[in-house]
Amino acid sequence: MRLHYRLNGEPKDFRVPLETTRPNYGGRRWWFRCPANGRRVAKLHSPPGGDIFASRRAYGLAYRNQRADERALARSQDIRMKLGGDPSLAVPFPDKPKGMWRRTYERLRAEAEQAEMQSWIGASDRFGFEF
Repeated sequence: MRLHYRLNGEPKDFRVPLETTRPNYGGRRWWFRCPANGRRVAKLHSPPGGDIFASRRAYGLAYRNQRADERALARSQDIRMKLGGDPSLAVPFPDKPKGMWRRTYERLRAEAEQAEMQSWIGASDRFGFEF
């Protein structure tokens, strides 16, 4: 397959090998051969900064649900907003809302703090810093 596109205004003519398989239920299934690592893949990606179309694995891309630190951060932000606060970790944790049981507030606060710590640990692993 030939792909014609522009990268930074410059025209590109890119060839991607195709391959077929025969599923057990009949017919034919088409696959791309990743130009970067030769793997058989269903999708090719061109993320920001990428100069070719290649597989997710070739670019080191992860699915959203593979980023545990991002899920933990989202959980902490959800709790903060549920309590009527700002989702930013730079803002102090919100006070207990009127009418909420103290033990419910303390449980939510503990969950948020644990999630924040998980997000910090995940970010430190990903970006290579220690705290």
